[in-house]
Amino acid sequence: MRTLALLLLAALAAPTWAQGLSLPAATWGSNWTTADTLRQAAVTALLVVDWQQTRWAMEHPSKYREINSALGESPSTGRLNNYTAISIVGHAAVSVLLPTEWRHGWQYVWIGIEAHTVYRNHKVGVRMEF
Repeated sequence: MRTLALLLLAALAAPTWAQGLSLPAATWGSNWTTADTLRQAAVTALLVVDWQQTRWAMEHPSKYREINSALGESPSTGRLNNYTAISIVGHAAVSVLLPTEWRHGWQYVWIGIEAHTVYRNHKVGVRMEF
């Protein structure tokens, strides 16, 4: 849990790190805005909710199974935690590196994917607990 919390903090700090890089103004990672940060926070929050729903579903294996092929039908808690941490940090890194015109689409697409996943999980009875 501590590892995920540290990775979450790193992902949220990524825009600040990107601003410290010596990148030309018209290239990767340039022009990060408050709106970019808000979209990235939304993606991160949805990934965390999805992670917690999956952890809850794993505690009820007779009723639910994982459909993400990258995790397998019944992943270990460690595998799920690592996958989520990599997803959060990886998504933030890609967001920082993309040029502005691609970044917005990348973030909106993943907000949609994760919102749909969280909604679908809730619809079939999956809960979330911290």
